Amino acid sequence: MKRIAASIAGIVALVALPATGAPPVKAVLDAENPARSAYVERVTFDIPEFFINGNTGFPTPAGKRYVIEYVAVSCSTPSATDTFPRVRLFVTKLTSPTSSLSFAVPVIQMQSEGGVSPIFNWSGAAQVKLYSDAGLFEQGISIDVSHTDTSVGANCSASVHGYTVGL
Repeated sequence: MKRIAASIAGIVALVALPATGAPPVKAVLDAENPARSAYVERVTFDIPEFFINGNTGFPTPAGKRYVIEYVAVSCSTPSATDTFPRVRLFVTKLTSPTSSLSFAVPVIQMQSEGGVSPIFNWSGAAQVKLYSDAGLFEQGISIDVSHTDTSVGANCSASVHGYTVGL
């Protein structure tokens, strides 16, 4: 018991000591890998009335690989019974200069944030580790959001965060 009390007292003493002589913490901006650059894209899009889903692409210029680390989506709807059961992120892998493959990844489970009539909000976010090439038509990354009440339209915004590296 005395040993535990002495250990706790030692830890408290270490925490209480001022950090004199310690070098300040510096923010490092990709000093370890200067070939990578931060990447953040945000888009807004509508899901029209009578449609079950809406989708849009993110700008992805050629010559880069996009490493996606975080995806966020928020949608608003005028219907209290509307839900958003599926969000898929599409990424592209170039297989040659003239062909590519696209992969659909279900990334987010949307949660209701509630709301006050006439607007009800839903949102979701996820940490991921995906990559995408630009694709053949500079639309290497896209997102697709589905909702259940097709008698109304919905408005969504989405963002992808990560970094780019040269190919």
